[in-house]
Amino acid sequence: TTGFSTLNEDLMEMSMASKTFIAIFLLLSAMNFMTLFDAVTGMNIRRFLEDSEIRHMIYWFIGSSVALLIILDQSGYMDWNATNVVNTILMVISIGTTTGFVFYNFSWPTVAMLFLSIIAMIGGCRESPTGGIKISRISLIFKSLKNTISTVGFPNEVRSVRLGGVYVKESICYAGILTVLLFFITSAVGTLSIMLSGVDVMDAFYLCISSLTTTGTGLYSVANVASIPNFAQGVMCALMCLGRMEIMLILVMFTPTFWKEFSNNIRASMYR
Repeated sequence: TTGFSTLNEDLMEMSMASKTFIAIFLLLSAMNFMTLFDAVTGMNIRRFLEDSEIRHMIYWFIGSSVALLIILDQSGYMDWNATNVVNTILMVISIGTTTGFVFYNFSWPTVAMLFLSIIAMIGGCRESPTGGIKISRISLIFKSLKNTISTVGFPNEVRSVRLGGVYVKESICYAGILTVLLFFITSAVGTLSIMLSGVDVMDAFYLCISSLTTTGTGLYSVANVASIPNFAQGVMCALMCLGRMEIMLILVMFTPTFWKEFSNNIRASMYR
């Protein structure tokens, strides 16, 4: 999901068949690699077919494509023909898998750009190279919220969260919620930091999300990232590192307990 193209016009000059073929591989890259590996090797095809996260991701991309088509139609930016519809769906797949390929030259309203940013923030499945929050964490939040609401109405009822048929510990649910919260806090801080260099608020937000989710798509109005101030470029580089390495893991590395355990493990391995 790097999204790097050697073509001057990205993927816009490719045939529709080539674009569709690439989009299929983008979808595969956004799936859980362990589940996909089991299916490809024939070890556990049933697990792939019953994987709730992959199913939710497919539903999310279908729903997002329909919603984006409606937004473009209501905004007067949609010329209804097969090529434009397919290109719009391919753009949703490209942004949703945080690849950032541009399938055709689009000039869409702000509401459509914001919606694409939300798609990029969600991302793909866990254990995949996609950026963003991940479908599993979104599912975890909704299921935890559902249990919390049920607990308010029925305080004596014992409920647990299940993800893919597996019970999820309460501590893992809290960690998932905290990761999502940190993602939004980082997005806000990153946007404000980029604005300090003179970039307007919408462009700063788009640049922040493109960097943090490692999508890289030019949703912003600036002609080229090279034209923005050096400070903003530095902030974007930091956001790319945070988004690629997971925010929670970065924060754990700054805790004294992590380095204490790390040094203890090093000493233990030296004296074996």
